[in-house]
Amino acid sequence: MVNVSRRGFVALAGSIAAFGATAALSGCGAQGMKGKTLYCRSVTQGRTLGMFMGNAIGSTVSITFSSDEDWHIDGKNELAGTYSTEGSDIVLSYSSLGFTMTLKKADDGDWYTESGAESDFQRWYPDEDSASSYYDERIAEIPSWISNKLDGTKWVYNQNADKNQKITVAFNGGEIDYAVSDELKEASKNITSPSKLDREWIFSDHSGSYELTFDKNGSNTSGTLFYTGKMTVGEETAGYNVDFSEDGMTPVELWIPYEDGSGLRFSLNG
Repeated sequence: MVNVSRRGFVALAGSIAAFGATAALSGCGAQGMKGKTLYCRSVTQGRTLGMFMGNAIGSTVSITFSSDEDWHIDGKNELAGTYSTEGSDIVLSYSSLGFTMTLKKADDGDWYTESGAESDFQRWYPDEDSASSYYDERIAEIPSWISNKLDGTKWVYNQNADKNQKITVAFNGGEIDYAVSDELKEASKNITSPSKLDREWIFSDHSGSYELTFDKNGSNTSGTLFYTGKMTVGEETAGYNVDFSEDGMTPVELWIPYEDGSGLRFSLNG
């Protein structure tokens, strides 16, 4: 069987949409799953089985094992194939797309994770209530998870590096140090932004305790995951967007957006 990388999964998205509902393929048999169904309430926008299948965050997707060989997934896009078991794990295959995904059984529970796509944080349960309970828990913990990933990082935005027109943003524990150079504060008086409030927030200093909320997440065509929400420092609030690496575990870009969707992009500094 051919395993497909996260980048390969994304490349399959168009093919999945084109195939739509597909007859199950023949293959080696597996015992014990016939007639059973697993459920996943999506905690990552659009991602299912490591692929972009368009399922909305919060939507419930199901895999039904109709025989000792065949599986079928119901969601925004349908997919079918064959499966086998390896101990307590389930190996899903869709040979015409070169797709293999192992659902790994948890050591301490009755749920499964998606091997190779752990950063999507999707879990599959034998009942919808358990899938919904996990969804609620995961969504609630996303702000603290992002804060932990940002902890110890320092970011820089350069309007004009030669003229020291820059902003630096450092995260330490629950504290933020958001510093704008005097040169950029002066230059910002002539910078047009969609709203005066945006300009005043972005081009002024902020430090102290901060809090994050979570609005949505998803992935782009390269497989990079992003998380967006609101960041509050003191009594002032601005939006944030954090892009993560292809493995979904390391922040690689910070974006402070304007209200119209544009904004300032920060890069890691050292």
